[in-house]
Amino acid sequence: MNRFPLWKYVLIGITLVVAFLFTLPNFYGEVPAVQVSPVRSSEQVDTALLGRLESLLKTAGLATSGVELTGNSIKARFANTDLQIAAKDALQSGLGDRYTVALNLV
Repeated sequence: MNRFPLWKYVLIGITLVVAFLFTLPNFYGEVPAVQVSPVRSSEQVDTALLGRLESLLKTAGLATSGVELTGNSIKARFANTDLQIAAKDALQSGLGDRYTVALNLV
């Protein structure tokens, strides 16, 4: 009944598993975020800036889905793009010229 060698079935199975792994990130959507990093690469981002960023967002009345300190930048996630754009404007005016505020998808 089996007309093909076993290695061909194994190859097809491996191909399907690899294809599934490549499509897996598409099942999880990207979340709008704002990334804050210093203009000068010699400056470091610390927890004081993280607290300042959270207080600026709280003062503006913007709820975040999470704020994280990664490397030399801070990323704040939001529920939708309207909150993301409002947060960018609030942070840019509150932090001044020492920090770059960029829109991002995480």
